[in-house]
Amino acid sequence: MKRIVLIICALIVCSAAAIAQQYRDVVYLKNGSIIKGDVIEQVTGGNIKIKTADGSLFVYPSSEVVKIVKEEVKGNVNTSSNSSSRSSGGKAASAVENLEQFRGGRFMPGLGIGVALGDYSYAAGIIELGGGKDINDQVFLGGGAQLLIPFMEEPAVSLGGFFENRVYFPSASNISFQIRDRLNFSYNFDYEVFNIGLTVMPGLMMTLSPKCDLLLNAGYQLGINPSQGGAGHSLVFQTTFDFHKTTSGPARVRPYHSSGIEIGLGLCMAIASDPGDKDDIDGAQGPCLSIGYRFNPQLSVGLELAPIDRRFHAKSDHDYYHEIYCEATPVSLTARYRFSDKSFSPVGTATFGLAFPGGGMAGKSAMAFLFSPKFGISWRLGAGNGHLELCGGPGAGLTTPFNSYPENKNSKAQIYSMLRTEFTVRYYHTLKWGSNWFSNSGLK
Repeated sequence: MKRIVLIICALIVCSAAAIAQQYRDVVYLKNGSIIKGDVIEQVTGGNIKIKTADGSLFVYPSSEVVKIVKEEVKGNVNTSSNSSSRSSGGKAASAVENLEQFRGGRFMPGLGIGVALGDYSYAAGIIELGGGKDINDQVFLGGGAQLLIPFMEEPAVSLGGFFENRVYFPSASNISFQIRDRLNFSYNFDYEVFNIGLTVMPGLMMTLSPKCDLLLNAGYQLGINPSQGGAGHSLVFQTTFDFHKTTSGPARVRPYHSSGIEIGLGLCMAIASDPGDKDDIDGAQGPCLSIGYRFNPQLSVGLELAPIDRRFHAKSDHDYYHEIYCEATPVSLTARYRFSDKSFSPVGTATFGLAFPGGGMAGKSAMAFLFSPKFGISWRLGAGNGHLELCGGPGAGLTTPFNSYPENKNSKAQIYSMLRTEFTVRYYHTLKWGSNWFSNSGLK
């Protein structure tokens, strides 16, 4: 009898110990994130919901989940282990807020090439040496000196410098996205010419070692000659080795924002044929900047500034004022829609704007209505706050009735039109600001 009582007591003790043990669910995601908490809902082929120890609720598509395992809780452990996660309300845990990228000085030798866009363009090699400091784990400020060597038989070398701002978008992998914008200046001693310019170069940053990163950038440069009053456009390709001290920890993965203020920049290029001369190809290119609002992971709307020349043609090829130009900078309203919330998704954009062509021989101005639908591919980067997009489509414009012969009372007003093919490469980034503005609108 005593033996039976001892066995029962032992079973009770073991059961109590087992009950005392606490377990939690550990969710492994394809983007490298690890979320710890309690899975409160799981639908096959749908979403899973996990609640962390701080009360945050996270929702993930099943397609992003690698595996779910049980883990014994030992001691007082914070069960939210990553802030990169998508959540139903845009919330994020803060368990990895202490993991930051290197903050400090950087030493940057680099090589590049610049290709001017124009009838008499030429390429130039760029040798530079720069340096600067990380203000935080996402912003860098610095500058440096440049040597510009044109690829010509008798090159006229220019000596210059630059001030640079760099914005990082760190990820959990060894490859992350970054954007470099510069204020350039140079002086050519042979021709006594001073130039200034503005450069925007998106690109990739790859970790070669704990003390060295490789930066690959390509972008657009607007150059201005103050003495002659001229301006030029160039494409710039840059390769830079970035030396620094050993990083203090892995890159911090950003919390996901399903809505909020959205900023963007990119490059727009256009190609059109002159209907009056089939051999005349009209090309234009320039930067595009935008600010708007992201309502949900798929829909965003914003205002876009695109300083690109436009050429409008008269209905009759024999009209004396066959074409008029728009050199103004139109501000357009742009809406874009991602057809899914996957990493790669088809995307559609629609741009509406106004332009004011005129001047030249016509001597008068008109109002033109612009419209451009585009389709392409969208790549969601990192935690999902950044999107890189490549789109193409028609760009059309139509003016209000415009009298090309104001001195002739019998002349009739003309309507000028524009039609060309446009391509855009843009990067958008969603900020935390304004994430709750439309929380009750039904658009989130």
